[in-house]
Amino acid sequence: RNCSFNRNTNQRKILFLAIIRSQFEHCSQIWRPVHKTNIDKFEAMQKRAVKWVLSEDFCSYTKSEYHLKLKNLDVLPMKYKFDYNDLVLFYKMFNHPSPFSSIPCYLRKKHLPDPKLTRYTRSMSSSDELQLECSIK
Repeated sequence: RNCSFNRNTNQRKILFLAIIRSQFEHCSQIWRPVHKTNIDKFEAMQKRAVKWVLSEDFCSYTKSEYHLKLKNLDVLPMKYKFDYNDLVLFYKMFNHPSPFSSIPCYLRKKHLPDPKLTRYTRSMSSSDELQLECSIK
């Protein structure tokens, strides 16, 4: 907050992402907030950081202005970043299993019919699509 020696927007963004946001994203798949009030606290923190990065400390943003500023800075809102981190973890667990992290035994890949042999009409091939079956009844 008191980084007065640095007025460059890009350098301030790098400082924010490296020092502040990385701390909040560390292991967020485990402790991530699920209640709206807790997520709003993270968004408020990020909103203050965006104002600092852009040197607009005493400005007030509407929700649409805030999202536009995030888009211009190429930064995701915290809620979407938490969702993204969860999806990355799931992908890693599913496609690169390790002894420490595995998908529960009741979930398995659903085998889709070959689109060349059936009337399966979709925009993507079956190898690009991930579907899961649950064997719990």
